[in-house]
Amino acid sequence: MREFLKSSGRWVRDGWFWPLVLLALPNCGLYKSGLPPNPFAFPTDFSAGDLVMCDIKEPVPDGETDCAKDDELTSGIQTTKAAVSLFAGKSQALALDYSPDALNHCSMNPRKIKFLANYPDGLPVCVNCGTQKPNPFSDGNAVCVAMCKDKLSAQMDDPTDYCNTPGNAQVSTNFNPAQCFLGLCNNNTPAGNLSMIDPRRPQEPLIWTTQNGTMGGANGSSIHRTAGRSGSFDAGAFSDKQIITHGDGWVEFSVSNNQKAYAFGLSLGETDSDETTADIKFGFIMNPDQTFSIKDGDVVTKIRSYLTSERFRIRFVDLNDGNKGVVLSASTGVCNPGAVCNDATVALSSLQGLTYPLRVDVSLLDDTDAEIQNATMVRIQDFK
Repeated sequence: MREFLKSSGRWVRDGWFWPLVLLALPNCGLYKSGLPPNPFAFPTDFSAGDLVMCDIKEPVPDGETDCAKDDELTSGIQTTKAAVSLFAGKSQALALDYSPDALNHCSMNPRKIKFLANYPDGLPVCVNCGTQKPNPFSDGNAVCVAMCKDKLSAQMDDPTDYCNTPGNAQVSTNFNPAQCFLGLCNNNTPAGNLSMIDPRRPQEPLIWTTQNGTMGGANGSSIHRTAGRSGSFDAGAFSDKQIITHGDGWVEFSVSNNQKAYAFGLSLGETDSDETTADIKFGFIMNPDQTFSIKDGDVVTKIRSYLTSERFRIRFVDLNDGNKGVVLSASTGVCNPGAVCNDATVALSSLQGLTYPLRVDVSLLDDTDAEIQNATMVRIQDFK
């Protein structure tokens, strides 16, 4: 293995490696043992190739610092904005870490992280998930570690320890390490325009856990009330399988009728035992008189009338101190991948008591068939 890494590094330096194969290890033709008998005798049929997206950090050169300089602060993407940048099609080779640990390390400047490919897109690596997982690669992170060793063999005598260090080589933003993008490699090259077909870019449909008097959430992103009239917000649902743990993002939705009543917002924690509005810390309340209000803790403030043609969006912004700011906005259209969201801010908050994790929480009042429609979200996903 070590001799292969050294030889592949020499091919990179000599300029012969890339014309033959875009990604050497792993690649769509690797044998189950990890390498073919002749490391460079790759098969020619990669038509069934699959894809893993990797974040591989470049080592900090000796004598250099990993702290961002002032003139680099506008040339990188904050790590907390990875999901929204992925959605909008924004990427840079430099990432900026504004976490408290990084700011303390860098005298209140962020830590800079350089990658082998633009962040948060990641480096595309071709594999055959049908034959190479779980052996020799247990998951996508193992694929990324192997690619790290190959790529850095030209810079380091033995990159094993570096690549095995957690965080130096791993799957990229919102890539599930247990899965692959099936069929997105062709001839050992990502097929088509990957920025257009990347399955991570669209918003996630909400999958609801239903509570008293609601249904439909397990089968789609809409949830509606089935309970009869009671005069109360006493039928609800929440997103226990799509928890917001860190970073920036948003949730958005529409409603079926502006003469019914709905509450949609963010609540603390991963589980929900309350189908009312009591535990919704920040969000919207739509009223039967065709007005909507902002719920900020225990305070409800009426804003204006609303239309069923509107999309409503709740943004969350990581403040890098364990807290977050929340922005409520209204939109006249769906926010599509690769586009800047067209919305108008209607309320701001920086609730110091609103901490991660967060769940999406809804409650429906009174009328049968009141429906929250097409609820979606953008977030940094954590795969357990």
